Amino acid sequence: MVLSPFDRTLTARMTYSLYPGFPGLGGEVEFDLGEPFEVTDVRGPDGSVPWRRDGETLHVRLPAPGATDDRPVTVTIIYKGRVEPAPEGKGHLDYLGAEGIYLRPDSGWYPQPEGNRALRGVLTVSVPDWWAAAASGRLVGLSASDDSRSFSWAVDPPAELYLAAGPYRTAVLTTARGVTLRTFFYPLGAEHAAAYLREAERMLDFFSEAFGPYPYPNLTLVEVSRFYFGGLSARSLILLDKTSLYDPETEAGPRELLAHEISHQWWGEVVPVREDPEWYLWEGLATYSEALYGEARDGHAELVRQMREKAEVYRPDAVRHPGWSIREANVRTEDWHDSLIYEKGAWVFHMLRFLLGDEVFAGLLRSFALDYAGRQPSSADLARLIAEAARKSPNRAYLESYIARWVDGTETVDFCLKEVAAARRNNGGVVLEFVLEDAGGGSFPQVEVCVTCRDGSTFTFLTRGQGRHSVDLPGRPVRIEIDPAFKVLDLRRGNNLYHGVGGLFVSEETLGRVGLCLAAGLALAAAGLLHRVRRRRAGPVPPAGHRTLVDGSEGRMLT
Repeated sequence: MVLSPFDRTLTARMTYSLYPGFPGLGGEVEFDLGEPFEVTDVRGPDGSVPWRRDGETLHVRLPAPGATDDRPVTVTIIYKGRVEPAPEGKGHLDYLGAEGIYLRPDSGWYPQPEGNRALRGVLTVSVPDWWAAAASGRLVGLSASDDSRSFSWAVDPPAELYLAAGPYRTAVLTTARGVTLRTFFYPLGAEHAAAYLREAERMLDFFSEAFGPYPYPNLTLVEVSRFYFGGLSARSLILLDKTSLYDPETEAGPRELLAHEISHQWWGEVVPVREDPEWYLWEGLATYSEALYGEARDGHAELVRQMREKAEVYRPDAVRHPGWSIREANVRTEDWHDSLIYEKGAWVFHMLRFLLGDEVFAGLLRSFALDYAGRQPSSADLARLIAEAARKSPNRAYLESYIARWVDGTETVDFCLKEVAAARRNNGGVVLEFVLEDAGGGSFPQVEVCVTCRDGSTFTFLTRGQGRHSVDLPGRPVRIEIDPAFKVLDLRRGNNLYHGVGGLFVSEETLGRVGLCLAAGLALAAAGLLHRVRRRRAGPVPPAGHRTLVDGSEGRMLT
C-alpha cells in the first residue's frame, strides 16, 4: 500500500489466500470495499479474473480448488482512491492529509471478505521518507529508499486492520515482561514519549496481574490529529488524540485515558465485542479499569475521587432520562457512548465489588477475562458468574438479580437517616440509634456509615438492610455520614451527611435549606431597613396631589 498525503490518495495491492471451504470458492466470492476506492484489476492464480462492483460490494469469480488440493486459492485486488477529510460529527475516524492519516475498518479502506473483517497476514505500507506508519499487529520490517520508507506489520492472530501514519518520531521500550512498547508521536508530543512508555509498562503489569497475562508481543501508541474521540483501542494498537496528549505521569486526564484504552486490550480484544454489543461490558469495564489502576497507583483516595467524579458525570443523564436503563441506552445506538454506558457502567462493577468483597470480585474479573477469551459474552454470562461468586455471600439473593436491577432495570439508591438519637450509658459510653431508609425505593442490601465523635475519633461500620440500627460509641457523636467512601451510586448526597446541632441531628440538605431561608430573611430585613433609611433621608411624604418644586415650595399637580 502506498500513501500520498499531498493528493490524499491511497494505492493498494491486497493479496488474499482463500483456503478450501471458504464461502464462494468455485463461484462468486464477495468483498466489502468503500465506494471512494476504485478497483482497477482483480487477479487470480492464473491472471485476471471476472469481477463486478455493486456499490460497496465487490463480486469476484474464482475457480474452485481441486478435489485433493488443500492449497489456498490466491486473489489480488488492485485499487486506489482518495481519502477525503470526514465531516465533523460522531464516529468519523477517517482522514488523509499533510497532518497524517488514520483509518478504521468501517471506512472500507481494505477489501473485507463478506462477513469477516478479521485478517491474518502482513500489511506493508509505503509512506514519504519523513513519515512513519503504524498498524494493528507487530512491526516485522522497515526499509527505506531515496524518498520513501516502508513499514511491515504482521497480524496474527486474525484482527481487524487499523492504520495510522504521519510525520512521527518514534521511541521504543522493551518491558520486563518482554513486551515491545512503541510510540509514534508528532514532534511536539514526542517530549512525552518516555513518560507514556513508562506509564504504559506499569499499566500492562497491573492489568496482567488483575485480568490475566497480556497476550500480544507488542503495544503501539500513536498520536493522531483531527480525532473525534479522545482515544481508540485496536489489537495491540492505541490511537490518542493530540489534544489529550500530556504527561501521563503528572496529569490525571491523560493517565485515565491511557488506562482506559490499554484495558481495552482485554475488554474488547481478549474478550471480544459481540455483533450486537452490550457496550457496558466493555466500555463500563474499561471505565472502571481507569479507577482500579488509579487505586493501585495512588491509593484508595484516588479510587474515591474517580468514582465520585464519574457519579457527577452521570448525574445529568440520570435526571434527564430517569426511565432509562443501561440496556435502554445500549439499544439507542446514537447514545451508546453516553454516561449510562461508561460512567454508570463503571458504577455497576464498583458496587458489585462492594457487595462481593475485594477478593471475590477480583476473582470474578479474572474469570470473566479468562473464561470468555474469544467468546463474546453477554449480560447473561456475567449474571451466571455473579451467581456463582455469590454462593456464600450474605447478599446472595440480591446479587442473583443484580443485572436485572442495574442493567435491565432502573433501580436507584437514596439512603437517608430517620429518628437519630444518642443516649449516654452508665459506663460513660454512648449508644447511637437510627433508622436507615432508602428513599429511592430500592433494596440495596448494605452500606457503610461513618460516625465522628466530639473528640475527633471516627468509627466506620457496615449496616445490612434498612431499618433500625444501633451502635456503641466511646463518646458523643457530632457527625454521621452514609457511604463516605462512595461505594454506592447514591446521587442525592445532601441527605447522606448529618451534623449534631443542639442535641439533634440535621442533614446537610436541611441545613442548606435553613441557610437559604436565613439568607432570604436577612436579605428582606436588609431591604426593609434600607427602604426606611431612604424614606427618612427624603423627608416627609407630600400629600397626594402635590409635588415638591426644586426650591422647596409646594404646588398643585396639573391634570
